[in-house]
Amino acid sequence: HLYHAAREIVMAAMKAPARSVAWCPYDGETFLSYGAGLHLYHAARPARDVLIQDAHEGAVLESLTLIGSNYDEAFYRSTVVDWYPRASPDGHIAAIACPDGTVSVTGITKREREDNAIFYGKRDFSARGARSCNALAFSPDAPNMLAVGLEKAGKDASLILWDLTSCHSSLGDAKFRASALDSARGSKAGCIEVPIAEGVTSLGWLPGQRDSLIAGVGSKFLRVVDVRAPGESGLMIHCQHTHCVAISPEGDYVASYSPAAGTIKVYDVRRFEDKDVCTFNDCRGIQKLAWSPTRVSHLAAASNNHRHLLLFDLHYRSGPSTIVQPSEGSRRLNLSSAFDSTNTPSLSWHPRTFGRILALSNTGVLDDFVVDEDTTVRFSPKGEVAIMTGNTLVSTTPVSDIFLTDISTVMCQRAREGYGLDIERAGALSGTPSLAAAWRWVQTQPARPADQRGAGIRSVALADGRNNSGRLAEGLSNVFVYDALPARQTALRMCGWPADIGALVAELESDGQYERAALLSGLHGNISRAVKLLTAGAEHHSPLLAAAMSLVGYGGDEDRMALWRETCAKFVNDLASPDLRALFRFLASPNQHYTDFFAETNIAFSDRIAFACRFLADDELTQKLTELAQECMAAGNLEGLVLTGCSAQGMQLIGSYVDLTADVQTASVLVCAMGKVCPSQDIRLPRIKVWMEAYRDFLDSCQLWIERARFDGLRVAALSVQVPQQVSVKCSFCGQSLSFSSLRAVGGRTSRTSMAACTNCRRPLPRCAICLLRLGSVPAQTQTKTVVGRPAPFDSWFAWCHSCAHGGHVSHLLEWFAQHDTCPVMGCACRCQLRDQPQPVPRPLVPEAAPAPEEAVLSPARPEPARASDGRADRPDRAPRPTRVSVAQSAV
Repeated sequence: HLYHAAREIVMAAMKAPARSVAWCPYDGETFLSYGAGLHLYHAARPARDVLIQDAHEGAVLESLTLIGSNYDEAFYRSTVVDWYPRASPDGHIAAIACPDGTVSVTGITKREREDNAIFYGKRDFSARGARSCNALAFSPDAPNMLAVGLEKAGKDASLILWDLTSCHSSLGDAKFRASALDSARGSKAGCIEVPIAEGVTSLGWLPGQRDSLIAGVGSKFLRVVDVRAPGESGLMIHCQHTHCVAISPEGDYVASYSPAAGTIKVYDVRRFEDKDVCTFNDCRGIQKLAWSPTRVSHLAAASNNHRHLLLFDLHYRSGPSTIVQPSEGSRRLNLSSAFDSTNTPSLSWHPRTFGRILALSNTGVLDDFVVDEDTTVRFSPKGEVAIMTGNTLVSTTPVSDIFLTDISTVMCQRAREGYGLDIERAGALSGTPSLAAAWRWVQTQPARPADQRGAGIRSVALADGRNNSGRLAEGLSNVFVYDALPARQTALRMCGWPADIGALVAELESDGQYERAALLSGLHGNISRAVKLLTAGAEHHSPLLAAAMSLVGYGGDEDRMALWRETCAKFVNDLASPDLRALFRFLASPNQHYTDFFAETNIAFSDRIAFACRFLADDELTQKLTELAQECMAAGNLEGLVLTGCSAQGMQLIGSYVDLTADVQTASVLVCAMGKVCPSQDIRLPRIKVWMEAYRDFLDSCQLWIERARFDGLRVAALSVQVPQQVSVKCSFCGQSLSFSSLRAVGGRTSRTSMAACTNCRRPLPRCAICLLRLGSVPAQTQTKTVVGRPAPFDSWFAWCHSCAHGGHVSHLLEWFAQHDTCPVMGCACRCQLRDQPQPVPRPLVPEAAPAPEEAVLSPARPEPARASDGRADRPDRAPRPTRVSVAQSAV
């Protein structure tokens, strides 16, 4: 007995129909549950995790009220239902697909009836042969048309279109019929059979096109069906994605699913036969797709493999034919614990409430919730931040110091000040000591010998070989220096240490830099000068006096120096100035071990390099310069250019700086400056082109077009960049390219161009709408300004309107539009002058299809006489229809 009882329970569970749910398209408080009978509910507000199974009529479950149910045998296992898309004062209409393929149209009322019936007036539409119905849908624009998709059976049609105007006599209530059905457009035949070779798995009507729908046929193709010509083969796509067809509310996109591939594809209806717009991978077990009626870029999917719904956003796609993983551009909408892998959910978007979704499980658990909107934050290069949450857009200008010091704000400000265009001013505009030091190194290159321009200290300091013997330094206790050779002297000059160090010390003293002046004096053995500098600085900063007194004790025999070094080691860390700490660490270093000195990284980087070139032997110098170069590479310190020079390692150092700071501006203008003063093949690496293109895009985004044009001039002059041809001319009739040399007007005695027609099809070139001279001719008033062998002035160039494509010489158009707004061509009402004014561009709700390459078509003047600027008619001997010229141009 237990075995048979368990078997009956299992069999009953296996036969349990799948439940589905659908919101009423025009009533935001009514939805229909079907699959285990028909149930009409009233929902006052969203409710989570509500069990609606076995609820009786009138039951109130939290915020839900069960209005009525229908357990007729024909409706009990119905899994395909669609609402009539228009409201009626007496109630609703719904179409229900029965298991045998019959479609029943029934009335649903919320009013009190004599028989207390909620569902009434059923009318059946039956196809030939009993077969299952896979899909049905009312037309949103012609509601009397009902499309039914069936399985294929013999020669019978699998797509049938029914006209509801033929069912007047079966819904019973005359008042209801007159208000809901009689106003719909009808078909006298009442039934249209569309010949399709395979069964229809899913379908959907195209909004705004009352006679067109898209059907998924078998597992072979998507087909566009025109109701006016059902027998003709329309547009179609051969693909496996034929299930769960869903069309966006605006009718621009169609989404479909392939069970075999486990992917969802989205197609652009406007370019239906092109490749899909995007593909969502790893989407197994999808049972339903639905577009949000309030956020048209959102697509929801219900799967029997997950306990959550998938929500895709087309705004996240990066371009046409983008393959998107579920973790990219999608979200998981978690459902209650009653939804598991064996409990397939159904979903329905609320028709009006933003982001509200209704989900229903097979066991009758209902989830009615609102999707949390993503908060998107975007920063503008102009210093603004835009915050978007749902349909709310907030734009403010932050005043925090963090944003004001952001690299985008800094680059924008420096670009306005002309940063990088003048090498002498670049260091002062850079704003940081390290960048100023890098620009100083570039500024000194023109004065160097031609064979040493762009060379770094690593290649210069040891140019004389490794036979450098040290000598005792004057004024220092048992310290050797290695600066006698010319290579070492050159390296010291590159670090900013002149031959007369006293001049630099005096300059630092006049600038109030007493600590660094004392450091340089002490490193060159002038201890007394260092003491005087610290004493002078004590008038402005009293702790310097203690350092001066400590420095007086330097010198003497070994015992005295040992005691002095021991005393210095105790208080040197208490000194606030890094230059003073470095000075005492150097003087207290035993046996010329300068590890403590180089550990003081807060002193000027050039002083550390110069110290190494003066006090280290050849082998130690090579090792130390390598360590310093690696230190700069890790920190992105452009002061290291004095070490690496304009070499491959120098470009690697600039790349490290960009990686750490995102300052593509400094990298771009610095490389251009280096290419101008010290040309090298290392500055033409592909990575450098990426920086420059990124900087150009940044200037365009800041609307700094003049600064971007100046940078382009600097880039071309410094790096000898070959500017690609930006304007191409071709005949729009035959497509033949036209030579620029033959079209370009060259100054001289004649005003006629060397080419009057296309060399291929011999069609004449377009004329100026004012003077009727052909493209390339020089107007008479500008011939006196031309120079033989040079391009004509800008006044004689051709310009055209991108709307009506009429044009002419620039000088003539300027004179015309000084007095008129409309096109000078007779019969053309285009207001060309007003189209030149900037207009706000609204943000599209759905991403547009990928546009074709930009092409502006230059149309000829029309056969009618053109209006001259004085209002009189032009010559009647105008060419009948000259050649149109297409001009494809990129950003200049």
